[in-house]
Parts: sequence; structure tokens; C-alpha cells
Amino acid sequence: MEVIIIGVLLGGTYALMAMGRLFEEYGPTHDSLEAVVAHAKEINRSGMGPERQATLFALGRSRSDSLMDSFLPLLKADGSEAINIACYVLGYAQWQGALADITAIVEANHPATRDAAVWALGEIGGEAAVNVLLPLLDDDDRREVAMDALGSLASARAREPLLKLAEHRDKGVRLRAVMAVRSIVIENKESLLSSGSEWMYGTLEKVARDEHPPIAVFSMLILAELGRKLDREVAFRVLQIDPKSEQQPQH
Repeated sequence: MEVIIIGVLLGGTYALMAMGRLFEEYGPTHDSLEAVVAHAKEINRSGMGPERQATLFALGRSRSDSLMDSFLPLLKADGSEAINIACYVLGYAQWQGALADITAIVEANHPATRDAAVWALGEIGGEAAVNVLLPLLDDDDRREVAMDALGSLASARAREPLLKLAEHRDKGVRLRAVMAVRSIVIENKESLLSSGSEWMYGTLEKVARDEHPPIAVFSMLILAELGRKLDREVAFRVLQIDPKSEQQPQH
């Protein structure tokens, strides 16, 4: 721990991430949390680069009651930067006490703060967060960040609307959709298999023929998770394998 504290004092994204993981596993010590707080103050004008994001991660993962209480009022601040910082810290903390205020930020739909707030809902989780996020799939401006958040939540309720988006005209939306659906399938695999997922096969097999290879590959992976065997010709095309090369020479 002392080595990582020195790393934090000297700066460094990896040291801060490691500190956050230690906080998550064992909880913070007074000195270690003070080191991260001091570093956060030192770089608070450096923009939202990797090191600052790692600092907010470490602060959030501390899940310190007093620290989280100090960030909660920032959710109602006048400036967008303060609101966004609070969303990140409380999101990383998965702080349920922030849910109502972060939901209000999402509903206010200010361009400068909505993405951080939507992301935070995906980290905090719960059915209330899912209820807020699902309607955002119909919002062109917030769809993609909502898809990512729902993928993080891995709620089975989001499976059907996300699967529909796997056939969207925009390839970026399609890719996010299949990535989110895969997260949901992996997280809920046993219950999905027992409840029946056959209704997903048709769409997934169609998407496995997508002209954009990453989309096709993720669709194939989902089918494999569900125990569905994919047509060999489709698999060969997606993976760019020449079927002739798979044939054994005749002797």
C-alpha cells in the first residue's frame, strides 16, 4: 500500500487505478485516501484525461461516507464541470443515495452534463436506473451512451430493445447493440437458457451476416453463448477463412 501511495503522490494512472482496486477490495486507510484527495486537488485543472479519470475512480471506489456526502451537493451545482465530476465519483462508488439527483440531471437533458449522468446510472444500477435508461434508446442524442450504460447494467429487460437496435442503419449503433446484448447474455446466461432464447436466433443469425465484421463476430459469439450452432458458410465468411483450405488433401 505504501508503494502505491508514493506512486499516487508522484502521479500515474496505473497507480491510481491500483489504489482504486485496493479500496474496492479492502477499503481505504486514512493516509491512502488523503493522498488521493490531495492528488485530485492538484490536478483539478488538467482536463478529463486518463490520470484524472483514474483519480476519480479511486475516490469513488473508496466509498467513504464522508467523501461521498461532500460530492452529493455538487450534483446541484451551477457549473457543468462540478456536476460531471460528482457523477463520475458517485458513479464509480455505485452510490445509491445519488440516484434521484442523477436521474434529475438525465431528465434535464443539458448537453454538457447528460452523458456523465447517463453513464453514472449504468454504474449505480438497479431497476430504477433501468427504467430511466430504456426510454433513452429512442433518443438520437443519448442513445449510444444509454446503450453502453445498459450493457454495464446487464439487465435482461434491456435485451429485446437492444437486439432490435442490432439492425439499425448506423453501424456504430449496431456494434454497441451487439456488445451490450452479449454482456447481458453472459451475465444472465443460466436464466436465459432456462427461460428460452429461441426468439433471439433469427435476428442474431441475420446480424451475423452484417457487412461490418466486428458486428458479425459479436453476433456469432452471442449465438455460441446461447448454444446455437452457426452455419459454416457464414462463419467462414465472417472469419475470412477459405473453406478449401480446411479440406484435407487426398492421398
